[in-house]
Amino acid sequence: MAEPPPEEFDWIRIKQEIGSKVFHQETGLEKFKRKATDNPFVPIGALLTTACLSYGLYTMKTGERRMSQLMMRGRVVAQAFTLVALCGGIAMNAFKHAEENTTEALEPKR
Repeated sequence: MAEPPPEEFDWIRIKQEIGSKVFHQETGLEKFKRKATDNPFVPIGALLTTACLSYGLYTMKTGERRMSQLMMRGRVVAQAFTLVALCGGIAMNAFKHAEENTTEALEPKR
C-alpha cells in the first residue's frame, strides 16, 4: 500500500505545533485598554462626539436653539477629529510594521 503524500497530513503537524504553544485569549476590556494605549485620541474623540450629541439633543428638547446648533456643529468637528485620529493611528502602525520588516530584512542572517 502506497504511503499518502506528506502534505495531506500537514494539518496534524500544524495542530500539534499550535497545541504545544500557550495562547492567552484577550477579553474585551483587555483589548480596549491595549487599543486605547496604542491610540488614545480615538476613545477621546468618541467620548467628545457622544457628549456633544447628548447635550445637543438635550438642548434641542429644552428649546435652546442656538446651543443645540452649536452642539451639533461640535459633534461634526468631534467626529472629524475621531476619523483623523483613527486614520493617523492606522498610518502610524503601518509605518512601524514596514520599518520593522525593513530592519529585519537588512540584518545579516546568523
